[in-house]
Amino acid sequence: MSSKIHPEIIIQNTEVQIEPYKPHLVTLGTIYDQPHISSGVKCAFFCSTYKRCLTVSAILSLIGVLTFVILLTRNTSTSSSNPCTSYTTSDLASSVTLECFRYLWENNGCKGIVPNGYHGWWLRSPQGGKTILCTNGISEENCGAGSYGAIINNIYTCNLSYKGF
Repeated sequence: MSSKIHPEIIIQNTEVQIEPYKPHLVTLGTIYDQPHISSGVKCAFFCSTYKRCLTVSAILSLIGVLTFVILLTRNTSTSSSNPCTSYTTSDLASSVTLECFRYLWENNGCKGIVPNGYHGWWLRSPQGGKTILCTNGISEENCGAGSYGAIINNIYTCNLSYKGF
């Protein structure tokens, strides 16, 4: 047998340089960049991807619109359309304006028109806030509803010639 002699290997440069691996990536783009995909498919993909975000946005938008509508309707329905808002039940009937009395008359479904200058039983307070009936011994100037509360409680009669009974 013959033996082989291998030459001796001498490494002179001990520094080994290893380059990092750089994979070659191919950019395909997104589904939105593909011209052959219809806009309906793109929309469906978008909706399925962002379903939760779209749902929350829709609910918040609906709440915002409803809040805006409620605030808008509250501001437009002010008490200025009701001329009787400043009165309390203990206010004298003689202090009630004809405009307020007409408002009560119409809103109670009473027929007929309250004439200008009306000063009947409804708008008199001969003894303060006390209701005085116009009976046989009492003249019409000395009887009256007395208070705004009495007007409200009896307006359902819808009788301009009402005398308290």
